[in-house]
Amino acid sequence: MKFPKLKNAGLCRLTPYVVVITPFILVGVLLWSFDFIPPAVAGFGCIGLVALLLLVIFKNFIVLMAMDFAFSDIYSNQRARKSFPINTSKEAIKRRLSLLGREYQPTKLEPKPEMLRYKCSISMTVYYKCIERMVAVYSVSYLDREEYNRIMRVAKANFRVLSGSKKPLLTDPSQKNAPICKCGFAVIIADSVDIGLSEELYKLVSSGNGEGEDSCVLPCVIDLYHRKCVFDSEKIPYCGFSYAAKSRVINMIARYVFGGRLPIKKSKDYIEPIYQDFYESNENTSVWEFWSKAYKDLIGSEKEYKKLSASLTHGQVKEKDDFTYCKVNKRIVMLYTEYKDNSTVTVEEPDLWDYPKVNKISKNHLEFIKSQITEYYIDLGYKVKFEPLNIEDLE
Repeated sequence: MKFPKLKNAGLCRLTPYVVVITPFILVGVLLWSFDFIPPAVAGFGCIGLVALLLLVIFKNFIVLMAMDFAFSDIYSNQRARKSFPINTSKEAIKRRLSLLGREYQPTKLEPKPEMLRYKCSISMTVYYKCIERMVAVYSVSYLDREEYNRIMRVAKANFRVLSGSKKPLLTDPSQKNAPICKCGFAVIIADSVDIGLSEELYKLVSSGNGEGEDSCVLPCVIDLYHRKCVFDSEKIPYCGFSYAAKSRVINMIARYVFGGRLPIKKSKDYIEPIYQDFYESNENTSVWEFWSKAYKDLIGSEKEYKKLSASLTHGQVKEKDDFTYCKVNKRIVMLYTEYKDNSTVTVEEPDLWDYPKVNKISKNHLEFIKSQITEYYIDLGYKVKFEPLNIEDLE
């Protein structure tokens, strides 16, 4: 089946859970729908189904979570744009921004923002002590790189001064040691933007913003001449834990700059897709192909290691698919291997065990592994050279 495909990432995210849960629900409904099945039997049958469902989820938990994270990342990537069309006036944007929190006096640093607003609210989860929302608004007639850097430097300085200036009225004891979620954005309304800056504006606004989990300051440049708004609109997916600061800032921009939602459908200025980051997939890869690759990578590899462990004896070395395996007692190390010429082979410097658990290899075991591998390749007529792994070798 070729549907759904990764280009429908939102649907792909739901599919695994529907496939896993639906059969158990249907069987449960059938147990209660047949009159010849006693209620007690149907009740015990449903309890058994729930237990079996939990067992299936437990055994496939790693794969389901990995797919959920992957589809969430792809979905966020699909909905992000390098720029959005904006048709509202400068006055309307400032009027909406004035609804955020209270106005505060900026620092003496130049250029001073026309508007600096701050709001501190309680957090509804134990992950954060409170949530701070900040915005600095600048208006310039001409924006070049130097002016952009000055504005962002001053905006971040103002945010640092504002942060922590107000404490939430209510905090749970479990939130006292939690971090503060700092959400800030600087709106730069420019009548015109330098041509050189305009060409690489998205690259500039999407760099240097940090990880965006607990704190984030996003630049938001509004080019009135070209009627477009440029900012980093790729959200950090929410997967059941804390809602990332960067995602909160993007929601704030959508609300206070655009007046509600981002005009995603009106913009065709897509960012670079990330399908290749997940098992070298593309937009036409079906969820079933992706599921198969994820299962083979996360669970199938464990089975392969078990088979390999059963076939190898202590100290034995085996080469397969550009990798050298060495078993020491019940542990296995996997090392990337490359033949440089007809007489030399380069093996990755051993550092961590790969099976059954990832652990640091002791010095004694390092010497033993190297001696076994060296002896193995000498018997094949090669000299062995151990080098740290270079990621470019794997690409």
